[in-house]
Amino acid sequence: MTSEQLAEWEAYNRLEPIGDERIEFSLAMISSVLTNIAIAALGKPGAKQTTPLDFLPKWDAKEEIKSKTKKQSVEEMKEILKTIATVYDSNRKGR
Repeated sequence: MTSEQLAEWEAYNRLEPIGDERIEFSLAMISSVLTNIAIAALGKPGAKQTTPLDFLPKWDAKEEIKSKTKKQSVEEMKEILKTIATVYDSNRKGR
């Protein structure tokens, strides 16, 4: 492939995405339609409908995700590890 052909494909891809972006948008559209059907059938009258943009991943929003993520305390981590150890021990004894 020549550099000219590569440049043409890159330009085409910007106009008509042929990769993951297109798949993500298709899945977002399907998710939006299904959600809106459920809202219409089961939701409250006048409930807000969704759009495909509501279901698209926000890959550039790393800081937004970090700010929403709650840090675990040391005590929470200890409890989780104790639970894992208890389940592991009970599974070993059952063998």
